[in-house]
Amino acid sequence: MTATKTFIRVRTQFEGFHYYHNAGEIDSRIAFLEDLHRHIFKVEVKISVSHLDRELEFFLVKWALEAFIKAGNQNHKSCEMIATDILEQHLIPQYGKNRYYEVTVSEDGESDGIVEYNPKPEQAYEYDVDNLGTVTDSDTLVFRIPSNFNSKQVENLQHHLLAQYPKNNFIIVPNTLSITKESTQNG
Repeated sequence: MTATKTFIRVRTQFEGFHYYHNAGEIDSRIAFLEDLHRHIFKVEVKISVSHLDRELEFFLVKWALEAFIKAGNQNHKSCEMIATDILEQHLIPQYGKNRYYEVTVSEDGESDGIVEYNPKPEQAYEYDVDNLGTVTDSDTLVFRIPSNFNSKQVENLQHHLLAQYPKNNFIIVPNTLSITKESTQNG
C-alpha cells in the first residue's frame, strides 16, 4: 500500500480594505500602500481528513468559513494576519488541533500570505496502516491512539477501519500513536 494523505480544500473571497502604515519608509516605491485601498481577498483553506467519504463536507466547511469571515472585522490586516485569524479563531476551534491546516489569503489573487499548521506527531490524527504487515482475516488489529482523541475522532477512525478491514476485528485503545498487530487463535 502506498502511503497517502488526504485533504479537502475550500475557497471563498471577500471585499476588504487595508493600508500599510509607514510603507514609504521601507521603500518609497510602495508609499501608495499607506493609503486605504480595496482588495478582493481570496481565501483558500486546506484541511487534512482521516477517510475518503466526506469526513468534512465541502459546503459545510465553506459556509462556516464564510460566516466566520463575515462576523469578524478583517479590514486593516495583512494577508498573513487574516490567515492566522482564520486558523486560530475558526479552524482549530471548529475542527480540532490534531489536523494539518494550510490557510492562504491573497490580495486579488496575485500575492499570497500563507499560514501552515502541523500538529505535533504525538497529537497527529493519522494512523499508518502500512506498518501492519500481512493481515489475515483471523487477525485482531489493535490501534493505539492518543488519549485526547474525542468521540468524533474515534468514530471517524472506526468508519475508516470498517471500510479498510471489513473482515477483521479491531480494538481501539488510548495510548501512544502506534499501531500493532495481534493474532487471535481460532477455535
